[in-house]
Amino acid sequence: MPTGDDRRRGEPGGTSQAARIAIRFQLEDAERRSLAAELRKREGEERQIAAAESREAAKRRARIVEQREASSSERTLKAQFRHLAAEARRRLDELQGSESDERQRVADERDREADEREWAADQRERAADAREQAADARERAANAREQAADQRERAADQHDQIADQREWAAAAERGPPSAATGSPDSAFRTRPEVRASATAVRLGVLLIAAGVAPWLFGDSARRQLGVDRGAPVAIPVDLPSGYDVPDSFGYGTDAMGRPDKSLINVEAATDAAADASRQVHICVDDAANDDHPCGPEIAGDLVRVVDGRRIVISLPEDSTATRAEWQSVQFTTHVDDVAWLD
Repeated sequence: MPTGDDRRRGEPGGTSQAARIAIRFQLEDAERRSLAAELRKREGEERQIAAAESREAAKRRARIVEQREASSSERTLKAQFRHLAAEARRRLDELQGSESDERQRVADERDREADEREWAADQRERAADAREQAADARERAANAREQAADQRERAADQHDQIADQREWAAAAERGPPSAATGSPDSAFRTRPEVRASATAVRLGVLLIAAGVAPWLFGDSARRQLGVDRGAPVAIPVDLPSGYDVPDSFGYGTDAMGRPDKSLINVEAATDAAADASRQVHICVDDAANDDHPCGPEIAGDLVRVVDGRRIVISLPEDSTATRAEWQSVQFTTHVDDVAWLD
């Protein structure tokens, strides 16, 4: 049975059609190769043209540079000519000088010598002033060192005084002595009174030893804290429950009278005034100040650092609950952010 290819071979026009198609493809391929060759040729010509233009532009730039150099040389020659002409005129004027010119030169020389002598005297006077200033600077440095030593000594005394007050308060809290050793006339205050007195004495010692400014009751908290004078400040954003809004503020100064700390006394609310174990004293100084105006860290105090301010929270003895309350209190150095100060 004949197949389809056999039938196609048997058809009269089958082979010629395929040949025509193949020839057409060959012609199209030849045409594409010719076009590609033409494109490459044009690209080569364009590159040659671009290279020629680039060389021409380089030549133009070289000519421009040469022209500029020639113009600069011409200006230089003109300037030299003017300079030579001026020098010739100056020499001519010198040749045409007279005896009066010589006398004037002599007078000018004398004036210059007098000016030099005056300058030398001024230099000697300035050197003397510099020596005096150096001596004054050395004296000020010595005074500053003495003041720093005095301040460190006051801080040490303050630390000793606070330690003595705490020992006194601890001894008082242990109660009255036994009948065998005590005196009938000995009188001891109750534990809350002892704690309140010890805390008050500690605050008083801190204020007096540091040269603190007087309390300014009735004035604004900002003024009392020394904010306007540049005292370092950090204030609780919110007070723990059970505390009255403080009305005792202050600030301390260094030996030069410059504010170096702020102070806040926080007491329990009116209905809990008898609970002196909740009384808190807050002292704030600059964390970068190695002299620690608020005193060295003492066991039992809470110390925080907020925005470069060192916050020392002095707590009564055996006040675990108060410590827990104040450990989580948030402080801010921006007075305007504290609503309870308004």
